[in-house]
Amino acid sequence: MKCFITSLFFLIPIHCWAQSPTAIPSSEIDWATKRAQLGHEDKYRILVDKVWSKSTDWLLTEEHMEEIQEASFNVVVPRMGAEDPDRVRRDAQLAADHGLFYMAWMRGTKKPVEGPKLVWEHGLVQDLCSPNSDELWSWLSDQILMHVKISTEIPSVIGTFLDFENYEPDFPDVDRPHCYPISYDEKILGEFAKAKSVEISDVSPEARAPWLEAHGLKDSFRDFQIDSWRNRCRELREKIDAINPQFQLIIYPPMGTDFIEEAI
Repeated sequence: MKCFITSLFFLIPIHCWAQSPTAIPSSEIDWATKRAQLGHEDKYRILVDKVWSKSTDWLLTEEHMEEIQEASFNVVVPRMGAEDPDRVRRDAQLAADHGLFYMAWMRGTKKPVEGPKLVWEHGLVQDLCSPNSDELWSWLSDQILMHVKISTEIPSVIGTFLDFENYEPDFPDVDRPHCYPISYDEKILGEFAKAKSVEISDVSPEARAPWLEAHGLKDSFRDFQIDSWRNRCRELREKIDAINPQFQLIIYPPMGTDFIEEAI
């Protein structure tokens, strides 16, 4: 997918390091030119509000936006409200009124209602949708496309910030890997078996990777799954481009998983 992978993750603004810009009404801003300059003449300076607006019930205010602008950030990413179109419009317009770009923040993971869960190579079944889950991809698509449609109404909306950190408590290691690895769930195993005309034994989650390796299928299973991710990413990108081809996806963390490094 056409995206911007970043390792810059600003939490709160500190002291102003540049002269405060003069406020210009949103209606008087040439947003097309301003957008074309972003990332080129005007480097990305992104503020992700992780803790700052807690004292105002996670709602950014005029005062917050003024401080963000004075500190010379140019993109604001609230950590709350991305699933609510009215909230997205409210925050995006507030950003626009202060000459700031806006991105909606959302997790790239979802707890499953139904469908396959993520199965790690060592057999842990985690309470997250598998990256092969139709439920996950439908949800991602619906949320992101909602943001894209709003970007055609409010020009400050430039993208969605997708966080693929693994926050779930059921992973045993302190330094838990991010999402997503190759998943050994029943859905993708069944699709692989059908596509390759092979018979895969009904084995327990912890035995699936060893079984595939013992039968010389592990590498082709990995390639098959990555190809399926790429197809899904391409399909989503085409839907985005049909509405607003300039809309960007920022991916965090920037590396470390098969999904991020091979598919996105």
